[in-house]
Amino acid sequence: MADQKITREDVDYNPCSFEIRLNNDINNLCDCIPKSPLSSWLNASIVKAYPGEVELEFIVTPKLTNPAGVLHGGIQCAILDEVVGMTGASLEMDKFLYAIDLKVDYIRKAKLGQTLSVKGKIIKLGRNIVNCTAEIYSKDCKLIAQANSNLIIP
Repeated sequence: MADQKITREDVDYNPCSFEIRLNNDINNLCDCIPKSPLSSWLNASIVKAYPGEVELEFIVTPKLTNPAGVLHGGIQCAILDEVVGMTGASLEMDKFLYAIDLKVDYIRKAKLGQTLSVKGKIIKLGRNIVNCTAEIYSKDCKLIAQANSNLIIP
């Protein structure tokens, strides 16, 4: 079973719920994804991890806000970059993938105390470049921010 490839027909992707329905037996990779010091500092939890897809969850705490009391844009960028890296790691390649760009769109604000989901998904796995998307959602399924990134396979 482990050598089966995932096809489009195997995945039912809903960007809000990020529920995945697989027809083949692929184990959750939560325990295999390396957690960086940034994830620990954010107190982010890995909720789901499958090959090419990762979901984190964290709560907006005072240390993550700007003077207006909303989630700081730099923190949003950092957590999006973090989930992109984890999503690359979910491919379980022998090499560490490095981000070569990251484009972030800030859609709406997240307030102090909100629980947020951060979802990463591989869009295209090329020979040298991996294209990935990441999104931050509120619990009521509102898009907070989104990012696109390319990772290089050294």
